Amino acid sequence: MLAGGCAGPELNEVSDYGYKALVKIGNEFMANLTLRAFKESKLRGSLYLLAAPEVKNLIKPDYYDYYIPEGADIIDNVSKALSHDKIDKNKKIMITSCDIPLINHQSIDNFIGYSQNANYDAIYPIVEKFVYDAKFAGTRRSWYYCKDGTYTGGNFICIKPDIFFKNKDIFMDIFENRKNPLKIAALFGVKLLLKYKMGLASKKDALDAVYNIIKTPCAAFESKFAEIVFDIDKMSDYTKCVEYSKTT
Repeated sequence: MLAGGCAGPELNEVSDYGYKALVKIGNEFMANLTLRAFKESKLRGSLYLLAAPEVKNLIKPDYYDYYIPEGADIIDNVSKALSHDKIDKNKKIMITSCDIPLINHQSIDNFIGYSQNANYDAIYPIVEKFVYDAKFAGTRRSWYYCKDGTYTGGNFICIKPDIFFKNKDIFMDIFENRKNPLKIAALFGVKLLLKYKMGLASKKDALDAVYNIIKTPCAAFESKFAEIVFDIDKMSDYTKCVEYSKTT
């Protein structure tokens, strides 16, 4: 679990020590809420927490198995995590952010169960717009308009370590442009970009374009759990999260 980074100007007032992982929701830190869901997962293996020492000191120690000090940026953090000597480099590893505090163990096990049995080396979850809007209507997301549906991406990925290390530059570009569907399409070639701008791109087109670059079998897993994409980046997200927490 990546629990690094600052809260930013909007969330600073609801965070301890200025860290995003330490945004307070009720009486609990956001990272603890997300970690607890993973702790309750029936299918997960060991939990690795990557965070600054100040964050580690305020996270419940029984919620994770191994601690990794925070690096310079997200790609450095993922590299450090996947290089940990306790990680089996031959197995797919699930990488997640800490800013999805409404997630539950059912949604995690749903994704892990698919990933364990699927013959793909890289798996990314997506949620269709009507599924998301049914639970979190009124919150802003980046949407990808495909001819077979409108989707947004989840906040974790399952991948084999060697796939990441062979394609670090590509993953950096994807991360930096993750909020811009047109730039993401452009990263994977002119053909996909043109089809996307014309409204003709499908999920398969996107997967084929990814395969052509990273040369490994990959899949988009369509989840019915909107919680996996509801993250807290802005004060409006935080307010919605607090409201939702009071009703559940």
